Amino acid sequence: MENGKLTKKNCIRINKRDMEKVNQFKYLGSNVTNNNNISSTINHVINKGKKCNYGLRNLWVSKLLLKGTQGKIYKTLIRTAVLYGCQSWTVMNTDEGKLSVSEKKLLRKFIAQIVSIGNGE
Repeated sequence: MENGKLTKKNCIRINKRDMEKVNQFKYLGSNVTNNNNISSTINHVINKGKKCNYGLRNLWVSKLLLKGTQGKIYKTLIRTAVLYGCQSWTVMNTDEGKLSVSEKKLLRKFIAQIVSIGNGE
């Protein structure tokens, strides 16, 4: 775009309308790129899961909730936040590995907090 005007180089004509050609855009919370790379989206949702886990840290140490209930909260809130929009992802092996490692880290933190409460620490 030069001086706010579309040029032939950076636009696409659809139904007699000029649309700006972009390298990436956000759709349903996922970054869509022209080369179908979703690594930035994966990193974003992993950070979102970490933030959810941190926000719920008071629930993990609460003696008022049963461990099973805490597990259901984890599955309902954190896992859902991380996997929102995953139906539109084309996942590569490296991205799948990142998601797997991230979930294992979150679960380790989650379980460690529950076990420390069970031991009376």
